[in-house]
Amino acid sequence: MRPRPSSNTDPQGDLFKVELEAIINPDYPLVRLAHQIDWTFFERELGEHFCEHNGAPAKPVRLMVGLHYLPGRV
Repeated sequence: MRPRPSSNTDPQGDLFKVELEAIINPDYPLVRLAHQIDWTFFERELGEHFCEHNGAPAKPVRLMVGLHYLPGRV
């Protein structure tokens, strides 16, 4: 199945949940990179390769693409 759409457009936050943006350093290189990437492009281009009628919903495209940017440690 296709991944669910990104849920980062909810204008009303959760009263008891601390937002990640409040506790991370906005100058960290991966945070700055995340703001420069056009995530909707990846969702549009890669989303068509998911089967809609088979299995559980896929992980979000943003998660899977973002994991490829993390440096590998051996």
